[in-house]
Amino acid sequence: MESTSFRDFLEIREKEIRDLRSQLLVELREIKTAKMAIQNNDSTEDSEPVKPKKTIKDMVQDVLKEHGDGGSADQIIEWIAKSFKTDIARSSLSPQLSRLKSEGVLTTGPADGFWRLRRMVPRGNSAFGGEENISSPDARIKVRRRPVGGYRQNIEDFE
Repeated sequence: MESTSFRDFLEIREKEIRDLRSQLLVELREIKTAKMAIQNNDSTEDSEPVKPKKTIKDMVQDVLKEHGDGGSADQIIEWIAKSFKTDIARSSLSPQLSRLKSEGVLTTGPADGFWRLRRMVPRGNSAFGGEENISSPDARIKVRRRPVGGYRQNIEDFE
């Protein structure tokens, strides 16, 4: 009979709780959606139009603008909950973080693994050839890279 160490028990229990939390967040979103549907049916035509909700990607960018040093996925979830009064499941956040990274909007720190907005590069920066002024993570970014060693690369489109 193999005994489980206390450390193993804690790791297993932590995973169980995280899984349960994800399931509860999904159920909570379903409840909120149902409540909004009921509220929309009860509202009259004279009421103000409902503002469109921000996407997860928009919320991530907004909270990372406020927290310039970046943060972990769990911290981003907490910041979104505080700022937007909405719960996001980790399983919903992770693909959006990956998409933002592939779009060139986010980067991760090599030492701490924190998600951060890419720094904005002023026009004329020789490291990027000075081709474009990267002024907004939402802008279409085309950057000519000048590699070391003399070979030439094409312009990459990070949209």
